Amino acid sequence: MRALVRWFQKIAPRWVFLSVYGVFASVKNAYNLLIRYGLLRSCFAGVAVDASGSAIPWFSHPSIEYLEGLDLSALSVLEFGAGSSTLYWSRRAKSVLAIEHNPEWADRITPRLGTKMLWGCLAGVFGLGIVALPECIYKLIRMVI
Repeated sequence: MRALVRWFQKIAPRWVFLSVYGVFASVKNAYNLLIRYGLLRSCFAGVAVDASGSAIPWFSHPSIEYLEGLDLSALSVLEFGAGSSTLYWSRRAKSVLAIEHNPEWADRITPRLGTKMLWGCLAGVFGLGIVALPECIYKLIRMVI
């Protein structure tokens, strides 16, 4: 592919090369975002998912790629606000405690979380303070604002 680009760069006028190369780069970037990263699938699903349909947090894709390279299996996660990121952490971390203020959302998300949840989602605790967290050191704390 690089040889083809170099060949075209030699034979084509500069403005033609830059125009064609710009269109090619745009198409390649659109393909990467929509297909490879799963943005198109996220749009149709209405939730953040990767290309395989697994839930991912609403982070930038480079941030998610960075997290994928880390071993988080020994971490306990405390998360304020449950959702796609909670599903992501439940796959990657040792345990997850999600504190959610919306009882309907908590009921909807809890069955999808699996066995790594400490309590599921605690509804209605924002503004009241956290009472009796399990004795555990949380190395990853995420708050949704």
